[in-house]
Amino acid sequence: MLNLKQIGSNQTVLELGKTQVFFSYETPIAACVDGHFYRTKEKYSSTTTKHINKWLANYGDSFKATEVNQSFLNELLKD
Repeated sequence: MLNLKQIGSNQTVLELGKTQVFFSYETPIAACVDGHFYRTKEKYSSTTTKHINKWLANYGDSFKATEVNQSFLNELLKD
């Protein structure tokens, strides 16, 4: 099932079954796939970095996400 939720100003989560893709503005920047978390290696604005950190912080202070190339996140959105 496809579900789109705005969770903050310029912050959106797209749920695709067991996968969640987190967007800052219109760019996918992080994801949770089968309980594993990923974040882009790409450097964006400080605001986008804050968005990533805030989203990941929802899962605990010691939470670590694997850094991946932007293409990994983009591929999650392809049919």
